Amino acid sequence: MKKNTNYSAFPQTAFDSNGNLKTQDKEFEGLTKREYFAGLAMQGLLSNQMITTPNNANSKLIIDFSINLADELLKQLDQ
Repeated sequence: MKKNTNYSAFPQTAFDSNGNLKTQDKEFEGLTKREYFAGLAMQGLLSNQMITTPNNANSKLIIDFSINLADELLKQLDQ
């Protein structure tokens, strides 16, 4: 079974020129839930002026924390 992490955040249905349903492929899957949740977490972190001031800017820390938050959310959703 596919883990929640690997599902598309916004899956789309694709049709060919004759109106027949096409099989799902990478072109139509878009962001995974993990990528989407990490982006949302990063957006929230970067909205905090204490984090984004030049003296406190640490891109790697913000990226890692965002990914960890997304992974923990998906872990909880899989339970």
